[in-house]
Amino acid sequence: VLFGLGVPSMLLALVLLVPLCAVCARGAGQTDVSPVSQMGNLTQVVFGVVRPGELSPNVAAGSVVAGASAQVGVSLWSLKAGHLLGASASRQLAAQLVGVAVGAVVAVPAYLLLVDAYGLGTAVLPVPAAAQFRAVAEVSVRGLAGLPPHAGWGALVGCAVGAVLTLAAKGRAARWLPSPVAMGIGFITPAYFAVTLCLGAGLAALARKWSPKTTDAHVPSLGSGALVGESLMGLLIAATTALSRSA
Repeated sequence: VLFGLGVPSMLLALVLLVPLCAVCARGAGQTDVSPVSQMGNLTQVVFGVVRPGELSPNVAAGSVVAGASAQVGVSLWSLKAGHLLGASASRQLAAQLVGVAVGAVVAVPAYLLLVDAYGLGTAVLPVPAAAQFRAVAEVSVRGLAGLPPHAGWGALVGCAVGAVLTLAAKGRAARWLPSPVAMGIGFITPAYFAVTLCLGAGLAALARKWSPKTTDAHVPSLGSGALVGESLMGLLIAATTALSRSA
């Protein structure tokens, strides 16, 4: 038993892991967004139905699935980048295994150091993802009764729509039908995120009509630069805010 998860619970988590990791893999491939937290929260809802009233196993099961799903997306992104650069997949896998070992050695002491210095749930380390998992656990431990009204029906309708669109997107019809993964990502991400994706895709489509080869060659690097620029600007804004408060 680990974190309240016995053998049956671990087996259930492993059963859920396969299809939910497939969802994250498809999301990472089609939209460059891997819905990791949402897959963990879905696992929590399932455990809330199977094991109602138990908080610790609920959070632990969601964390197990979310952690594995996160690694699926990261691995696919790195493998795709290596493929574009002409790298060997076997060497990439070896590098990823080395990264796992190094990450375990570095990340755990760093985590313990930060927790010892600042604590968790403080203004310095608010851990919003952990708060989200806790909130979902507190709701889902009551089973289906803890869900908002008609949430179950909404999930079934969404599942049915996604299945129909996937089956119908064959041959020429695929060009005119929306991607169910992209639709789902649009529902679970902030509006500015979905709008930015839509604008970027539209601009890339227009540029591809004008010069397909040039667009295909430069869009990935342009998008990567935009992501890095946004992250660096976010750090700069955070540093400026911190300095202005301390002044």
